[in-house]
Amino acid sequence: MALVTLNGVEVECTDSEWEPVRLGEVVRSINGIPRSTQLISTKRNFRFTTGPLPEGEAEALRALIDGEGHVLTFEDNSSSTSHLYTSREVPPSFVGAGVARSTAARRKGFAGLTVPANQLVVWNLGFSLYVAGTFIGWVREGTGLWRHVINTAGRLYIDGVANSDEWLFGYISGDSLFIGDIDGQGVATAYDDVVALPFEVPESWVPGLHYFHSLFAWPGPSQVYAWGPRFPPNGLLCVGQAGTAKAGPRLTSISERFDFTLYGT
Repeated sequence: MALVTLNGVEVECTDSEWEPVRLGEVVRSINGIPRSTQLISTKRNFRFTTGPLPEGEAEALRALIDGEGHVLTFEDNSSSTSHLYTSREVPPSFVGAGVARSTAARRKGFAGLTVPANQLVVWNLGFSLYVAGTFIGWVREGTGLWRHVINTAGRLYIDGVANSDEWLFGYISGDSLFIGDIDGQGVATAYDDVVALPFEVPESWVPGLHYFHSLFAWPGPSQVYAWGPRFPPNGLLCVGQAGTAKAGPRLTSISERFDFTLYGT
């Protein structure tokens, strides 16, 4: 049994502990008598140690725990362009004609984004040019059904299943996120809850990510959704922080294990 599941990804851990969060402090008065100003709190911090992981998966897991990446919910309507800003306040570098926020074309929340045929939207996210990124999102072609798409390092998954089609309505190239009619098929598309991650998603994560994203909106920056034996039945939104790592030799590579903390909100 996995001690913790993060955004649908089961994380095999060798050790875990938790501590209550206490508001206030315990001090000693001038005569040495202890005195408490602490208030009762239901918050908890959770600490884990992973088992040995391949180097690439360890790096991806660290980034997932730290809540790296950008989310686009298209919910904000406080200005004419606010819905196009990512969760880390990055505006688009290019917006094609007719791109619009839509309360009708949506999969989650109150709004999605519609992109007309032969149009694009591009964001420069500052990702590393040397590491493959991952596009995750809900996409609808024309008046068809909403489909869940994961596009990572040239591997495409639709509704959690590997797909060999050249389906490029959302992907990351270098440091940029592209959505829209990228390959010029002349098809209008709608998007919702788009996620851009600065790492390659391991294949073993795909079913869990798809299941999680079918039920929940993706957490915001520096946050992750956690389930496990020590968590509430419906899970808990946490701020994650990866810690010290140790590397060990394998036959032709290395493995890595590391500590991480989840700060319960």
